[in-house]
Amino acid sequence: MTNTSTVSKVQQYSLARLQLAIDTIEELVPLERKRSSPKRRRRLEWAYAVCSVHCRKLNFTLPRLSTFYSEEQYLEHARLVADHMQQFAPSAKETSYE
Repeated sequence: MTNTSTVSKVQQYSLARLQLAIDTIEELVPLERKRSSPKRRRRLEWAYAVCSVHCRKLNFTLPRLSTFYSEEQYLEHARLVADHMQQFAPSAKETSYE
């Protein structure tokens, strides 16, 4: 991963999509803890797939999920990606694609 002073539009888009996916995961995991739902599980899997695609574009490493479903693992991996984002672009939280 090369950290440059400028972030391209493609990287901005990927960072914005990653942030949306991370926000989705952080929103759904507490609800999944209370009560499991197939719809929420699909949304968690979708958000993780988005993370996977955009992590590859930004050369971030995303750990593999275990074969046993655990919402905690989704949250843990999302936080790791958020840490990578902060190192890549310190203002990634405010980055938006327009």
